[in-house]
Amino acid sequence: MAVDALFITDVNKNKLKIFDCGDTEYATMSFFLRDEALSFHERGMAFTKVYIDGDNHDTIIGYASLKASCFQYTAPHQYSGDEILHVVPSVEIARFAIATAYQGKLFQEEGEKYSDYILSQVLQDIMDLREYALGVEAVILFSINRPKQLCFYQKNGFHVLSERAVFKSTENDGCVPMYMPLPQIFPYL
Repeated sequence: MAVDALFITDVNKNKLKIFDCGDTEYATMSFFLRDEALSFHERGMAFTKVYIDGDNHDTIIGYASLKASCFQYTAPHQYSGDEILHVVPSVEIARFAIATAYQGKLFQEEGEKYSDYILSQVLQDIMDLREYALGVEAVILFSINRPKQLCFYQKNGFHVLSERAVFKSTENDGCVPMYMPLPQIFPYL
């Protein structure tokens, strides 16, 4: 089995129109890929990669949209002890969805699910960006507030983040902010 990753600009637009991740309560995930992702990508607001089934090139497995973001927290200054505001530059996984037909399905015989595999590819893209082009310290996302989704992200290394730490928008209403700290690039410093 193979998974091909393509920027949305390289995907047949008809494939986008049939994507369905079964998000009836949160219909924005399928709608975003079908109707908004390309525009966001072309305007530089969020870059979207689409993951295609390598054995069946007509089928989209899932997608992820990334954009620049940050979160903040207060902590005592290391010398004065005064509370100061820290801003943490981050990459936001603004959208992440897996097609209904691939949800819970194994990618390989070893037991890795498509969702885990694709998220690992997204995180590798973020690490590559960080190493070669962009200074960031963390990854953030806003998870749908359901046990299944929260457990998925926690299992993959994300932690719940205080709502006071993030810049919320109406598109994230009802969602749970989460973050993953990235390892230091030069741990010996």
